[in-house]
Amino acid sequence: VDFFKLKPINTGAYSYLTHLYHSPIIVCTYPVIALFIFDERVSVFIQVIIALFGAWLVYRLTRKIKTLRILCGFK
Repeated sequence: VDFFKLKPINTGAYSYLTHLYHSPIIVCTYPVIALFIFDERVSVFIQVIIALFGAWLVYRLTRKIKTLRILCGFK
């Protein structure tokens, strides 16, 4: 159908980085967040936001510094 012409966004490297690094980021940030945030829902939300931001930051670095592309499988 012509009216559904959507161009897919190439998210290969970012989704790969998010999949690979979200757990270590969440595990590493939990003790620090637990010191300041006592509500579990807010803590989970903050952990997810930090994990997405961390993956985005690594993604941006791999776009600028070509030798770091090994972190995302050279995607």
